[in-house]
Order: sequence, then structure tokens, then C-alpha cells
Amino acid sequence: MRAIITINNNKCQVSGAEPALRDFRKTTRIRHPNAFWIRQSSNAFDGFIYVLTEYGYLALGHLEEFITYCKENDIEVVIKDLRPKLPKPKVPKQIGDKVLRDYQYNAVKSLVEYTIGNLHYPVGVLNMATNAGKTLMATAIHLSFKSKSIILLNDADLFEQFKRELPELMGEGNVGFVRGKEESWKDLTVCMVQTVANNIAKFKRHLIQYDVCIVDEADLADNKTYKKVITNLYNTTCRCGLSGSIYLSTLAKDKVKNHNLKGFFSNIRASITKREMMDRKLSAEVIVKMTNGNTQPFKECKGIGFLGAYKKIIINNPERLERILERIDYNMERGRTPLLVICQFKDHTEQLCKDIKKHHPKLKVEYAHSGVKDKLRRKTLEDFRLGHTDILVSSYIVKRGKNFPLIKSIINAGASDSNENILQILGRGERTHESKSKTYFDDFYDKGPYLERHSKHRINYYKKQQLKFIKLVK
Repeated sequence: MRAIITINNNKCQVSGAEPALRDFRKTTRIRHPNAFWIRQSSNAFDGFIYVLTEYGYLALGHLEEFITYCKENDIEVVIKDLRPKLPKPKVPKQIGDKVLRDYQYNAVKSLVEYTIGNLHYPVGVLNMATNAGKTLMATAIHLSFKSKSIILLNDADLFEQFKRELPELMGEGNVGFVRGKEESWKDLTVCMVQTVANNIAKFKRHLIQYDVCIVDEADLADNKTYKKVITNLYNTTCRCGLSGSIYLSTLAKDKVKNHNLKGFFSNIRASITKREMMDRKLSAEVIVKMTNGNTQPFKECKGIGFLGAYKKIIINNPERLERILERIDYNMERGRTPLLVICQFKDHTEQLCKDIKKHHPKLKVEYAHSGVKDKLRRKTLEDFRLGHTDILVSSYIVKRGKNFPLIKSIINAGASDSNENILQILGRGERTHESKSKTYFDDFYDKGPYLERHSKHRINYYKKQQLKFIKLVK
């Protein structure tokens, strides 16, 4: 038997080897987490998401998975490559006055030179922890091919960071930026994905000129906005996802998300962990301490669902508030400011800010969440970044792309069952600064439905990341 694969930069078409195709289609399918409910309204849906469609198509990122299957089952593979050819890559060891660290050079090399057999396949993920230097690596990918490259972002603060750093690496005037009314297309262009998606008809003629696509915070790319842009980048033979938390969740509800992301970016080509960055002294050491949150199991929470239990145990619980204030006092006595307090919901953020102000009336305490007007929120975050604010109470809006190097302590007041969220929050404390060598991270072990299980999950995650972990739970 043999399989004939015709590939372009979005899809692959497979023909031949019908029994094997049926077997591959069956063994790689994923059951949709909401299959039961969807099937109630659609008899055509069998409850599964397939890597290989019934018409023989699979996303480019799943090509490696199919070829591996063929090799394991002694199926001859014939590839018809319709992708535009890239020049032979040569990874630079230095860009301007910046010398690539060994892991940066090796990570870029592993991506741009990756092959499946004799097929050049520069598609993959660089799974890099905070402070790994993703801006420098993105530039190195671009220079490896010396081809036109586009960088897609979805965060305004990240956009401003790239706008500061890339001209320093590439020289003024050599980098283009597209956001809102700002439109400048160059050989290396940084785009806000929302702007491009909203003007896709206008920008198509520009998108087809690019050979390399780099997506920062690639774990967020599973949505219609990114899909619209990426699938219109027809000629991007090199596709790289930069992320520190992609494919991290093993929960059933995230299987479809991971499946879709793999369709874009394939597998991880290189990684560096938080522990490695700390051991290299490139990130501040984070010391995690878990103490009691609420100590009452709140049996009456059963049957009211997660949100009802969360409000009773986390948001409206005097005992839980007392524990948070105790940890704030503990850190304040040791001079660990600026201090960041993280919540999940807006109402919790505002209420906790009021409670902290009442408890510490002489301190400057502010709050930030998505409901605060943009101008005021930006000023609040900038004041905290510069150390003008003692305590910032914030929702998850600060978990990505925010650079707060002065932070000395973080309190996770909002709990969580998401490894991605915890990883991103920890990252806010890993920024290095001459004023500190460590960052202290406080978490709480909560009892009650849902939340005790979530607390145990976080403990396992801290241990898995090999962070210094102190458990003070009675």
C-alpha cells in the first residue's frame, strides 16, 4: 500500500491506502466534550472531531502525525509538495549587539531546519518560559531565511514591547507595524491580529507576500480571528508558534483546542522551563508558599454549582478575606512591595481593593480589570510598573505580556484550576531586577466542592515545575 500526499501551506490531501486511512481516521479522532448536547440538535454529528476528514484532508500541522503513522504501518508515502520554496536557512549567532544564548540558537535551529524524512518542514512550536527572549528568537527566525516575515500579536502591551525592541535589533525603518490606523508593511512586519482580521479583504494583497509567520502567545490562537488571518497567509511555508503554555492542559474540555492549535503549529520543537531559567539566573527565583484559605468545607455549597460555591467560599467569605490580609501583612512587614494581588472576577477585584485600603489606609492601593476605562487602566498599570503603587489588585488582564520587574510578592487570591493561568501569573514574578533576587508567591488551600480539588491540582503543578514549594496547611 502507499499514500499520496499533496500539501500546501494550509491543508494536505491524502489519497490511496483506503483501509489504512480509515484506521488512521478512527484511531486519531477526538470525542467532543459537548458531544451529547450537540447530537441532540444535529443527527449529522457523530460526536467526534477528526484529524483526517472523510474527504481525505488534514491540516498542515497534522502532517507529521500522519507520516509517522504510515512509517509505523509500512505504508509507502509519496509527497507532492506545492508549497513555495524557502532558501536554505542559516541561523545568525548575533543580531546587532545581541548574541543569541545557546538555548535560543538551538531552539531557532531546531525549527527552521526541521525535516520529516527529506521534506523540509519548518513548522512547530517553541515552548519558552518567561524571560527566554522571544523577541530575539522571532528576529532570528526571520533572519535565518532572509525572507519576508509577519509577526501576529493580540495584546497591545506586547505590541508596544515589540515596537520598542525590534527597531533596536533591526534598525529604524526596517520594521513595519500594523495596528488600528497605523499601517506600514516591511520585510518584517508586526501586526495586531484583530486589525488584520477586520480588514482582511484590504490586506490580502500584503499577506500573500510573506514567507514566514510567527505567532506570539500561540496558545491563544484557537479562534476565528486567528484562523481568518493564518489561513490567508497562503505562502508562509515557515510557521512558528511562540508560547510558554501551549498544549499544557490535559483536561477533556481542552482537547479540541489543542487539536486545532496542532493543526496550525504542529508539535513542540524546543522548550525551556521556568526551573532552567531560574537555574541560569535569567529569571528571579519564585518561592511558592501555600497556606490555609478557608477551613470550612461548606457542605451547603453542594448542588449550587461551581460559581455559587466560588462566590460563597472565595468572594464573600470573611475567613478567606482574613487569610489574604494576613499574607499581605506578612509580606509588608518584610518590605516585599510592590505587591500584586490576583483575582478572577471584576467584583472580587473591586471589593478586595476596598478591603485592603480599609486595612492599610496609608498605602497606595489600586485595582485594574477589563471594565476600567483604557486610559485609566494603562496609567494604573504604569504606576505599578514604576513602583509608584504599593499594592495592585488585578484581574487576569495582567497575566500576559505585562512587565513588572519590581514585583517582590504575588498573592493568588482567586484560586484557579488552569495550569496556563497559574503559569502566566507566576511569570509576572519572574522578571529580574537589581532590587531583588527572589519573588514570593502566596497561594491558598481552600476546602469545599470543586475548590479543594483545584487546590490539589495547583500543588501538583508547582511540584511539576520544580519550584521551591512550602506547604503550611493544617
